[in-house]
Amino acid sequence: MNRPERPGASRVAVLLLVSAVMMGCQMLVSPKTITGEIDDTDIRLAQDSAPAAVRLELTNVGSTPCELVPMETALPPEALPVVDGRVVMTLSGDDDRPAPMEAYVELNGEPVAREGGTMTEQGWVTRVNPGDEVMLDIGLQGIPDRSERIVVCNGRGEYETGRYAVVAFDR
Repeated sequence: MNRPERPGASRVAVLLLVSAVMMGCQMLVSPKTITGEIDDTDIRLAQDSAPAAVRLELTNVGSTPCELVPMETALPPEALPVVDGRVVMTLSGDDDRPAPMEAYVELNGEPVAREGGTMTEQGWVTRVNPGDEVMLDIGLQGIPDRSERIVVCNGRGEYETGRYAVVAFDR
């Protein structure tokens, strides 16, 4: 027995199929690339916001190394807690301290090995020497909307001199 087709049913099915395909394609989209520079007193980004994933390509144009750490925080970026000249982080989800973020990292075109390591309250530190180029892929999806994403040179006194940058998530 043939069922009468409901008006618009095939159009709804096509729209659902197209939506599913579009969502699948969005998940396969490459991260947005943002270039920038690390100098002795700042990290400057070509733009300060990104979609659900970002690739930061930074060059250390300064004369001092940078102990680069990506982190997230609900605190104002200019008011992070500092002990002994370094930003203090936590893995507990405590809103009083930033949390380290995982990131895929390449230094001068070579992947930075993380095998066997664990995320610590110091985060994943990548030493970026003068002249080095570092690439970080950071996923922003799933992070609370109230959190800021920050990359910090977290050597002694570096955050306090302004060696950090905020990456806003296009909400």
